[in-house]
Amino acid sequence: MYEEIKSILKVRGIAEIKASPRTDQALLEIAAALGKVVPGARNEMVQNLPARKKGEGPIGSFSYSVGFGEFPWHTDTAYWDIPARYLLLYSQYASPCATLYQDFRLIREAIPDFDYLMDRSVFLLNVPGKKRYLSPCFGNSNEKGYRLDFHIYRPVNDEARQLQFFVKGFLATNYCRQIWTGENIAIMDNWMFIHAREDAHSDQTRMLKRIYINELV
Repeated sequence: MYEEIKSILKVRGIAEIKASPRTDQALLEIAAALGKVVPGARNEMVQNLPARKKGEGPIGSFSYSVGFGEFPWHTDTAYWDIPARYLLLYSQYASPCATLYQDFRLIREAIPDFDYLMDRSVFLLNVPGKKRYLSPCFGNSNEKGYRLDFHIYRPVNDEARQLQFFVKGFLATNYCRQIWTGENIAIMDNWMFIHAREDAHSDQTRMLKRIYINELV
Protein backbone atom coordinates (compact mmCIF):
# COMPACT_ATOMS: atom_id res chain seq x y z
CA MET A 1 0.00 0.00 0.00
CA TYR A 2 2.70 2.52 0.96
CA GLU A 3 4.62 2.09 -2.28
CA GLU A 4 1.43 2.85 -4.21
CA ILE A 5 0.75 5.94 -2.07
CA LYS A 6 4.29 7.23 -2.66
CA SER A 7 3.91 6.70 -6.41
CA ILE A 8 0.65 8.67 -6.39
CA LEU A 9 2.28 11.48 -4.40
CA LYS A 10 5.16 11.77 -6.84
CA VAL A 11 2.76 12.17 -9.77
CA ARG A 12 -0.35 13.87 -8.39
CA GLY A 13 1.03 15.55 -5.29
CA ILE A 14 -1.86 14.40 -3.09
CA ALA A 15 -3.08 11.02 -1.90
CA GLU A 16 -5.60 9.60 0.55
CA ILE A 17 -5.42 6.57 2.82
CA LYS A 18 -8.54 4.92 4.18
CA ALA A 19 -7.61 4.43 7.82
CA SER A 20 -8.70 5.48 11.31
CA PRO A 21 -5.73 5.25 13.69
CA ARG A 22 -6.85 5.87 17.28
CA THR A 23 -3.50 6.83 18.78
CA ASP A 24 -0.77 9.30 17.86
CA GLN A 25 1.71 6.44 17.80
CA ALA A 26 -0.34 4.58 15.19
CA LEU A 27 -0.52 7.75 13.09
CA LEU A 28 3.24 8.25 13.42
CA GLU A 29 3.86 4.70 12.23
CA ILE A 30 1.89 5.42 9.07
CA ALA A 31 3.87 8.61 8.48
CA ALA A 32 7.20 6.87 9.12
CA ALA A 33 6.27 4.18 6.57
CA LEU A 34 6.04 6.94 3.97
CA GLY A 35 9.05 9.09 4.78
CA LYS A 36 11.27 10.95 7.21
CA VAL A 37 9.15 12.59 9.92
CA VAL A 38 10.31 16.00 11.18
CA PRO A 39 9.03 17.97 14.20
CA GLY A 40 6.85 21.05 14.00
CA ALA A 41 7.55 24.55 15.27
CA ARG A 42 7.08 23.52 18.91
CA ASN A 43 9.01 20.27 18.44
CA GLU A 44 5.92 18.04 18.33
CA MET A 45 6.02 15.05 16.02
CA VAL A 46 2.21 14.90 15.96
CA GLN A 47 0.71 18.40 16.01
CA ASN A 48 -2.82 18.93 17.34
CA LEU A 49 -4.68 21.74 15.56
CA PRO A 50 -7.93 22.47 17.42
CA ALA A 51 -10.44 25.07 16.31
CA ARG A 52 -10.21 27.92 18.81
CA LYS A 53 -11.74 31.27 19.62
CA LYS A 54 -9.91 34.32 18.33
CA GLY A 55 -7.12 35.28 20.73
CA GLU A 56 -6.61 31.73 21.99
CA GLY A 57 -3.66 29.50 21.13
CA PRO A 58 -0.09 30.48 20.24
CA ILE A 59 0.36 34.16 19.39
CA GLY A 60 0.73 34.57 15.63
CA SER A 61 -1.08 31.32 14.80
CA PHE A 62 -4.07 31.27 12.49
CA SER A 63 -6.40 30.41 15.38
CA TYR A 64 -5.09 33.33 17.42
CA SER A 65 -5.65 35.73 14.52
CA VAL A 66 -8.95 34.55 12.99
CA GLY A 67 -10.50 32.17 15.53
CA PHE A 68 -13.28 30.08 14.02
CA GLY A 69 -13.15 32.09 10.78
CA GLU A 70 -11.65 30.99 7.48
CA PHE A 71 -7.92 30.35 7.44
CA PRO A 72 -6.13 32.24 4.64
CA TRP A 73 -4.43 30.34 1.83
CA HIS A 74 -0.92 29.33 2.77
CA THR A 75 2.02 26.97 2.51
CA ASP A 76 2.80 25.27 5.80
CA THR A 77 6.15 26.34 7.32
CA ALA A 78 6.37 29.14 4.76
CA TYR A 79 8.72 30.90 7.19
CA TRP A 80 11.30 28.05 7.10
CA ASP A 81 14.28 28.43 4.76
CA ILE A 82 12.91 25.39 2.92
CA PRO A 83 9.31 24.46 3.82
CA ALA A 84 8.43 20.95 4.96
CA ARG A 85 7.91 18.77 1.90
CA TYR A 86 4.81 16.76 2.78
CA LEU A 87 1.87 17.20 5.14
CA LEU A 88 0.02 14.26 6.63
CA LEU A 89 -3.40 15.42 7.89
CA TYR A 90 -5.99 13.47 9.85
CA SER A 91 -9.16 14.05 11.83
CA GLN A 92 -10.18 11.25 14.16
CA TYR A 93 -13.79 12.41 13.95
CA ALA A 94 -15.98 13.37 11.02
CA SER A 95 -16.21 17.13 10.50
CA PRO A 96 -18.19 19.37 8.11
CA CYS A 97 -15.30 21.86 8.18
CA ALA A 98 -13.22 20.94 5.13
CA THR A 99 -9.60 21.65 4.25
CA LEU A 100 -9.39 23.50 0.93
CA TYR A 101 -6.52 22.90 -1.46
CA GLN A 102 -5.27 23.67 -4.95
CA ASP A 103 -2.39 22.55 -7.14
CA PHE A 104 0.15 25.24 -8.09
CA ARG A 105 0.39 23.61 -11.51
CA LEU A 106 -3.23 24.55 -12.21
CA ILE A 107 -2.66 28.05 -10.85
CA ARG A 108 0.34 28.36 -13.15
CA GLU A 109 -1.78 27.42 -16.18
CA ALA A 110 -4.44 29.97 -15.27
CA ILE A 111 -2.25 33.01 -14.63
CA PRO A 112 -0.40 34.72 -17.51
CA ASP A 113 3.26 35.43 -16.70
CA PHE A 114 3.08 33.20 -13.62
CA ASP A 115 6.74 32.15 -13.96
CA TYR A 116 7.87 35.74 -14.51
CA LEU A 117 5.96 36.96 -11.44
CA MET A 118 7.14 34.07 -9.27
CA ASP A 119 10.78 34.56 -10.22
CA ARG A 120 10.73 38.32 -9.57
CA SER A 121 8.39 38.63 -6.58
CA VAL A 122 9.79 39.68 -3.23
CA PHE A 123 7.82 39.26 -0.01
CA LEU A 124 8.53 40.38 3.53
CA LEU A 125 8.06 37.65 6.12
CA ASN A 126 6.04 39.62 8.64
CA VAL A 127 6.75 37.57 11.77
CA PRO A 128 8.27 39.22 14.87
CA GLY A 129 11.87 38.14 15.33
CA LYS A 130 11.95 36.41 11.93
CA LYS A 131 11.42 39.31 9.52
CA ARG A 132 13.33 38.91 6.28
CA TYR A 133 12.83 39.16 2.54
CA LEU A 134 12.19 36.00 0.58
CA SER A 135 11.18 34.61 -2.78
CA PRO A 136 8.01 32.55 -3.29
CA CYS A 137 9.93 30.03 -5.38
CA PHE A 138 12.72 27.82 -4.06
CA GLY A 139 14.16 24.37 -4.53
CA ASN A 140 17.20 22.20 -4.84
CA SER A 141 19.18 20.92 -7.80
CA ASN A 142 16.46 18.45 -8.73
CA GLU A 143 13.12 20.04 -7.85
CA LYS A 144 11.44 23.42 -7.66
CA GLY A 145 8.74 24.38 -5.19
CA TYR A 146 6.39 27.29 -4.55
CA ARG A 147 5.29 28.91 -1.31
CA LEU A 148 2.83 31.63 -0.40
CA ASP A 149 1.17 32.66 2.84
CA PHE A 150 -1.46 35.38 2.71
CA HIS A 151 -1.31 35.70 6.51
CA ILE A 152 2.40 36.41 7.07
CA TYR A 153 3.72 37.40 3.62
CA ARG A 154 3.66 41.08 2.70
CA PRO A 155 4.33 41.96 -0.97
CA VAL A 156 7.28 44.33 -1.38
CA ASN A 157 7.44 44.93 -5.13
CA ASP A 158 4.92 45.27 -7.98
CA GLU A 159 5.47 41.68 -9.14
CA ALA A 160 4.60 40.36 -5.68
CA ARG A 161 1.46 42.50 -5.51
CA GLN A 162 0.36 41.28 -8.94
CA LEU A 163 1.11 37.66 -8.06
CA GLN A 164 -0.88 37.90 -4.84
CA PHE A 165 -3.81 39.57 -6.64
CA PHE A 166 -4.00 36.97 -9.39
CA VAL A 167 -3.55 33.95 -7.11
CA LYS A 168 -6.19 35.20 -4.66
CA GLY A 169 -8.58 35.85 -7.52
CA PHE A 170 -8.12 32.35 -8.92
CA LEU A 171 -8.49 30.66 -5.54
CA ALA A 172 -11.71 32.53 -4.76
CA THR A 173 -13.61 30.11 -6.98
CA ASN A 174 -11.16 27.37 -7.98
CA TYR A 175 -10.31 24.88 -5.25
CA CYS A 176 -10.95 21.35 -3.99
CA ARG A 177 -12.37 20.30 -0.60
CA GLN A 178 -10.86 17.60 1.56
CA ILE A 179 -13.75 16.20 3.58
CA TRP A 180 -12.90 14.63 6.93
CA THR A 181 -14.88 11.44 7.57
CA GLY A 182 -12.98 10.18 10.61
CA GLU A 183 -11.69 7.32 8.48
CA ASN A 184 -9.36 9.05 6.00
CA ILE A 185 -5.83 10.44 6.03
CA ALA A 186 -4.62 12.95 3.43
CA ILE A 187 -0.98 13.39 2.40
CA MET A 188 -0.18 16.54 0.44
CA ASP A 189 2.94 17.81 -1.31
CA ASN A 190 3.50 21.11 0.47
CA TRP A 191 5.82 22.33 -2.32
CA MET A 192 3.15 21.73 -4.95
CA PHE A 193 -0.13 22.56 -3.19
CA ILE A 194 -1.48 25.56 -1.31
CA HIS A 195 -4.27 25.08 1.22
CA ALA A 196 -6.69 26.82 3.56
CA ARG A 197 -9.53 26.02 5.98
CA GLU A 198 -13.23 26.70 5.77
CA ASP A 199 -14.66 28.57 8.73
CA ALA A 200 -15.22 26.29 11.71
CA HIS A 201 -18.44 27.82 13.04
CA SER A 202 -20.28 24.62 12.09
CA ASP A 203 -17.76 22.50 14.03
CA GLN A 204 -16.07 24.34 16.86
CA THR A 205 -14.80 21.04 18.30
CA ARG A 206 -12.80 20.30 15.13
CA MET A 207 -9.37 18.79 15.82
CA LEU A 208 -6.98 18.14 12.96
CA LYS A 209 -3.72 16.28 13.46
CA ARG A 210 -0.69 17.12 11.31
CA ILE A 211 2.68 15.47 10.73
CA TYR A 212 5.49 16.89 8.60
CA ILE A 213 7.43 14.55 6.31
CA ASN A 214 10.55 15.86 4.59
CA GLU A 215 11.30 13.10 2.10
CA LEU A 216 9.78 9.83 1.00
CA VAL A 217 11.67 6.61 1.80
